[in-house]
Amino acid sequence: MTSVKFMLRDSSVDGRASRLFVRIISKRTTYNVSTRIQLYPHEWDLKRQMIIPQTAGGDRSAHLAWARVELESDRYFVESTALQLEREGTPDAAKVAAAYRLHKEKISLADYTNKLVEGLLKKEQIRTARAYQTVLDRFINFSKKPRMTFDAMTPLLMKDFESQLTEEKLARNSISFYMRNLRAIYNKASAEGLFQAHGIPPFRDVYTGNATTPKRALGKKEMGLLDKVEFKSQPSEPTGLPFHLQQALLMFLFSFHARGMSYVDMAFLKKEDLQNNVISYKRMKTGQRIELKVNSQLKSILEIFQPLTEESPYLLPIITRKDVSPRLQYESGLRKQNQKLGEISQFLGLKSKLTTHVARHTWASIAKGANLPLAVISEALGHTSEATTRIYLASFDRSVLDEANETVAKAIEQAI
Repeated sequence: MTSVKFMLRDSSVDGRASRLFVRIISKRTTYNVSTRIQLYPHEWDLKRQMIIPQTAGGDRSAHLAWARVELESDRYFVESTALQLEREGTPDAAKVAAAYRLHKEKISLADYTNKLVEGLLKKEQIRTARAYQTVLDRFINFSKKPRMTFDAMTPLLMKDFESQLTEEKLARNSISFYMRNLRAIYNKASAEGLFQAHGIPPFRDVYTGNATTPKRALGKKEMGLLDKVEFKSQPSEPTGLPFHLQQALLMFLFSFHARGMSYVDMAFLKKEDLQNNVISYKRMKTGQRIELKVNSQLKSILEIFQPLTEESPYLLPIITRKDVSPRLQYESGLRKQNQKLGEISQFLGLKSKLTTHVARHTWASIAKGANLPLAVISEALGHTSEATTRIYLASFDRSVLDEANETVAKAIEQAI
């Protein structure tokens, strides 16, 4: 019988946290192996073998949350290894200790991904950082192995993950989102030499493509109708679009007339980004610098919003509070924006459901219908995927892009 017990080693320095270690005993042989967890004596319950819950917040609370996950992972590995050896009839504390040391030397998927996320956030590549974090959380929740290593990511496991996502009724492109981002993390770790890839590539048999999706763009006539909606100055006025939905529609129209500006870029747009009737900002997704002339439609919207942003450094009333992080306000605003756009679709009887992405798709669709060159549309939207176009053509002067924006605005006016 193999005994496994986690214990706290006394610190040699007063006031410092102590190292938690695991004691493995089998056939009267004892091995002590240090974990990565450091705790204060009042944080460890030896009898119940658990970290004592804390009510205080701050950095220590975050550390203890991590430590609980780490402890459960370590406990599972050590106990399951010991049990496996006993079933084979070869209980051996030395083998369990050696296996645990080897296991801890391997960097886990979670550790590496968290490192990537931290680096991406420092570079302000927020979209990719969020994608990696979302994928990691869902995959770990599926596998039930917080300390999973890269060599455990087998083709069979990836296929099981795909099947689970399919059972949850995720669309093919959503499944591809998870697989492509997991593959990207896996390939980055492999390129850094953190593990030796061998055998069948784990993502060979799972879907990583882009399925054709239903058209999300509005037609010129529908977009023209939205552009002509009258806005009330007081909630008590009984006619037209309900007052609580007006700001959402104005945000949608701002996105459209700003050449399909994404909601995250709108949220973090600052007043200092508007100089001499030109908005200049860096796309969150790609880091590309975009310059945009403020046309008459954008000017009208900004004038409506001006009283709501008088004491704010931001141009639009999305991030408005000083006591809540800008990131949380953006995420909350995005959810509410899409919810209200759905209500607007129903209220106006639109055939297509409005979302924040629809404004961008609509601008591109109408621009294409106006026979604007694909390369102009691509640069106007701030895309970086038109690699061939960029090789053969120099960047367009901003006046060309502003003219493209005016062409789109006129196209919907003529549709009414």
